[in-house]
Amino acid sequence: MTRPSSTAPAHRLWEPASVVRLRNLTAELSQALATARWTPSEPEVRAAGLLLRSVADDGVFTGQRIRGVLWERSAALTRVDDGRLAGLLASLAPVADEPELHDGALMADIHAVLNRVADRYGTLADTRSTGVR
Repeated sequence: MTRPSSTAPAHRLWEPASVVRLRNLTAELSQALATARWTPSEPEVRAAGLLLRSVADDGVFTGQRIRGVLWERSAALTRVDDGRLAGLLASLAPVADEPELHDGALMADIHAVLNRVADRYGTLADTRSTGVR
């Protein structure tokens, strides 16, 4: 366990390191996108779109869905952009599998990052769920 980042939910005194890492990776990628320090590559855009389509019905990231995308796109994702998106997805999978680690705000932030990545070329069909759980 480690101390929470500044954006940790107020109801938690401590957060597992896996959640802190995921929160930090999400913030870093969001900032990199917002400041154009990161331009997602084609493999990253496709992977983000695949994952968003897999959660379109219920808005729930599951380890199985994430690992499916990583399995299908692993070679390409690890070779582009220092594996940034692959790192985020790899960090998300174990957290998604543990209901006690669920943080709705963090999942919404991840969903927003993936939407921005997938929309890079404006080709993402409207797969946004009405709410992330």
